Formats: sequence, C-alpha cells, structure tokens
Amino acid sequence: MNDGRFLSADIDPIKDTNVNQLKDRALVLIRDELNADTSLSAAASVAIISEYDGMGPDALLTQLRTFSLMLSALKNEDVYQEMLSILAALLRSGIYKVDGAAMDAILVRRDAIQVDIDGQLTLIGSMDAELLTSLSLGKESRETERQLSVIGRLVKSRTEDN
Repeated sequence: MNDGRFLSADIDPIKDTNVNQLKDRALVLIRDELNADTSLSAAASVAIISEYDGMGPDALLTQLRTFSLMLSALKNEDVYQEMLSILAALLRSGIYKVDGAAMDAILVRRDAIQVDIDGQLTLIGSMDAELLTSLSLGKESRETERQLSVIGRLVKSRTEDN
C-alpha cells in the first residue's frame, strides 16, 4: 500500500469501459474538431494517449490544463458533451494510478483547481463538475490511504510492544 497509488486494487471506476475505444474516439474528435489550432490539437492528442501510471505533479498539471483548453475550444460545438464524457471517463480510470505527490499538489475549489508544485501555484478555472468530482474522489482516496497507513503502523507498533 506504500507504492504511491490509490487503493487501485479496490476500485474499478469504469468497469466494463474500453479505455482504448474512448481514446480512439477522442482522437477522431480532436482531428475533426480541433484541426484549426495545430498546437492545441497536438497537445490534446498527447493528453489523450498519456498513461496515468506514476504520473507526477507536472504531468498531471499539463494533462488537466490540456483537458480544460480542449473543452473551452469545444464549448459551443455539438461534440462538447461527448468529449466531456470521454475526458471524465479517462480521468476516472486513471486518477488512482497517478503518483501520490501529484494528488497532494492539487486543491479542488468550487469550479477550479489549484496546483502547487514546489511553491509555484497554478490555477485552472472553469473545470467541469465531472472532472472536479473525479479529482475530489482521487484526493479522498489518497487521504484514506494515508489514514490506513497510520492505522497499520499503530497496530504494528502496538503488536510489537506486547
């Protein structure tokens, strides 16, 4: 349990969802809808194919910032809701795999997140509620993991004392 991940053995956030199919669909939407902005299109493609395993604070910040930019660019498009659903599912499936320090760096605020990396604060505003919920659940899982670790150490210490 001290491997820096979040109780991932106990959580199956998107059971029966094919992550690769979601990624493929997102890449099609990016190609079709974000092709006018090549910089955003390239960043969005990288964000979609990125794996969350061991993702650190900087990479998670980049991921979340790119998700926010993608959704802002698609806000008035017909595919907005579909892309939001895909991004939320990808985040739900991966948030429990990121490095614990990445989750510690995030502070979820009303409709935004604040990321503190080595004292450098970054605010990403107007995050969708679905994405904020996934981040909040990830943070709660991180705190639960910490508490279980403390309890485990106390039990071990008490057992060794007897």
